[in-house]
Amino acid sequence: MKILLIVNTSPWASTRGQCALRFAGAAVRAGLTLAAVYFRDDGVYTALPSAATDAGSLDLCEAWQALGEDSGIDLMLCSAALARRLPEGALTGMGSRFRPAGLVELVTVMQACDRVVTF
Repeated sequence: MKILLIVNTSPWASTRGQCALRFAGAAVRAGLTLAAVYFRDDGVYTALPSAATDAGSLDLCEAWQALGEDSGIDLMLCSAALARRLPEGALTGMGSRFRPAGLVELVTVMQACDRVVTF
């Protein structure tokens, strides 16, 4: 089964970002194919490295990048949300696995998937 995961929420607004990460990790461990993770709306803030992380709390940016690196998952950022929310060049030079992607690319990935899961 091929899954597209869409993350809509900011990493600070609720625990849904962490739930999405746990879901993605569980899907990979279960042998499912995670075609891509598409971060849209306030979800694009996930791509910003944490300036300070409380002791015991998870840095979602690092965690997503590690999952993407380990399993080859494409981490896509909605280009329109990115342009509205993050300063130009915010991801440049960070060695980030996140990349901008437009609506056409999202629909193309979506058509190739069996399921779409959103958080």
